[in-house]
Amino acid sequence: MFDSRTPVGGGQAVYMAATAAEVPEADLAHALAVYPGEAGLRAGARAVAPEDVAAPAPYRHYRARVTRHWVLDPEASPDRRTTVDP
Repeated sequence: MFDSRTPVGGGQAVYMAATAAEVPEADLAHALAVYPGEAGLRAGARAVAPEDVAAPAPYRHYRARVTRHWVLDPEASPDRRTTVDP
């Protein structure tokens, strides 16, 4: 993730590798308690109920678990990614 409007050489970035999986039905209430979150609702998102994303509904709720995490090293040229412990 980075701000593409930043001038060349001035950016900060974070890179992540993750594994995605459907949220189990038993965990949906907890997962939906934080998604889309209060800020998301203020931005116009609507609240999502477990029945909106559980079978047989056409949509599902997924979560990603970060397995690797890097940031750009601000001291390196050309850019170098530095591993961060997730």
